[in-house]
Amino acid sequence: MLRQLFILLLLLLVSACATDSDNMPQMDFLDASSSGMWHLSELETGPYGNRYWVKANGTAKDIRIILQDGTMLTSDSLQVCCAPKAYKIGNTLKDIPEPAAKYVNPACAVVQCENCSVWEMDLKGDQLIITYCKGEKFKYVRRQ
Repeated sequence: MLRQLFILLLLLLVSACATDSDNMPQMDFLDASSSGMWHLSELETGPYGNRYWVKANGTAKDIRIILQDGTMLTSDSLQVCCAPKAYKIGNTLKDIPEPAAKYVNPACAVVQCENCSVWEMDLKGDQLIITYCKGEKFKYVRRQ
């Protein structure tokens, strides 16, 4: 009887572990699936509570290149001015390292940045939505 109870308890524990999604490895956002070249496609506009997407007339300056370490670059392979210190991806905060010296953008020295140290990012396939500190949302699409 004790042996049957032990086997039943063991089966319950094993089945509980098999369905526990918290312990399953999560794909890191800043990996090969998110790195690459992103083109601005849409901007969110409209009054609060009635927001909608409009087509963006993106230029080469609106292209973003995301490296695997999280560094965001312009189409000229220079650091984006006023870049955040971290990205919020879901409920996870991902710190971004200081960019390498070769990516430093000299134009950033004359830009006055607002204090916006975290950008929210949402990746779904080949679509990336970045939400800036004031709630502005920009939609980017991956292009080869």
